[in-house]
Amino acid sequence: MGVFPVDVISALSEDLQRVSGFSYEELRRFKTFPPDCSHRLASAISIAKSLTKKFLPSETAAQDSACLSKMLEVNSTSRLWELRLNTSGDEELWGTFKNELYKFFNPGGLPLVGSLDELFLLGRVGPGSSIGASNGDFYTKIFASPLTCSSQALIKHYESNIRRFAEWSNAELIRVQHHSSPRIVQGSRLSFVPKNDTISRSICTEPGLNMYYQLGLGHILTERLRSYFRIDLETQPVKNSELARIGSIDGSWSTIDLESASDTLSVALCREVLPRDVFDLLMLLRCKSLSHKGTSHELFMISTMGNGFTFPLQTIIFAAMVRAVYITMRQKEEVCVFGDDIVCKSYAYQRVTKLLDLAGCRVNLSKSFSEGPFRESCGTDYFLGRNIRGSTSRV
Repeated sequence: MGVFPVDVISALSEDLQRVSGFSYEELRRFKTFPPDCSHRLASAISIAKSLTKKFLPSETAAQDSACLSKMLEVNSTSRLWELRLNTSGDEELWGTFKNELYKFFNPGGLPLVGSLDELFLLGRVGPGSSIGASNGDFYTKIFASPLTCSSQALIKHYESNIRRFAEWSNAELIRVQHHSSPRIVQGSRLSFVPKNDTISRSICTEPGLNMYYQLGLGHILTERLRSYFRIDLETQPVKNSELARIGSIDGSWSTIDLESASDTLSVALCREVLPRDVFDLLMLLRCKSLSHKGTSHELFMISTMGNGFTFPLQTIIFAAMVRAVYITMRQKEEVCVFGDDIVCKSYAYQRVTKLLDLAGCRVNLSKSFSEGPFRESCGTDYFLGRNIRGSTSRV
């Protein structure tokens, strides 16, 4: 195990007892905030519950194993997803949702992405690692490492397009002499990063050319999010957090948290709701499998964290759901989504969660709030307008 902060816990327990009237262990046993809870008691509960979660053991094999098991379970569930509409209300919600996605991906009636050429021109490599690359910068990944890809079609498109740029074409000839022609790999490579003391977070390393094109698409999707939903991925967390604060005061806004959100967007769901040209493009750019310690697993989710279009795509899908609910309720409201962090009007909460359920997404009921004085969004925990998250709150 790692170093456990015994002295810190001892000192903190005394402080929490003094300001709240409860011991550290008593505070940790609270399941919910008690009736007539003060912000001091709420802050004390938050601190007691969160403090030790980030003190990780030196060996994280158990946390990694828990993450792998959960991911494979969700992936298996994605394989089995089927659309089940039980009422006319379900049909109206679903049809409106699909129509929103169609309008998003067809501005002015024309396809949002005209060809792979657009993705090539907007492509980039991203700051993380890529399969085969020895470093994370553009030069190393593109010109000084083996190029990897899961699709022969992407390799052919890349080789055709770099001929338009003499210096790039010459650099590729030199790269091939040292590292050979771009090679096909089966899929992405799964690894884990610390999350908390019970479970790790999964991340997949993509083949270099896949990532290059994925990020090109990610750029287009991000720009369209600004123009269609008025969602700016750079500033949306601040907006969601502010609405959570307001909701904790007057109850007007609700916050929704999802379990394994990116992993629950199945291939079957995307085939059902996305325009065919968009779905085909995603299938071309994604990896169809991932590997971990020599074992390959077929992917039934559309993409994983680590894929260059995952975050804007999930933002689009969840934003379209929220917009669809407002439309069916004859309301015009701001759509406030950042990845899987969803804030919606409280009167729409039940319909939004219903639509999420139809899509196969798991709402984390212990972290979703439509009633009471607490809201949680984008790294902030608001209780009656005060941020009581353990790392920022004052008791």
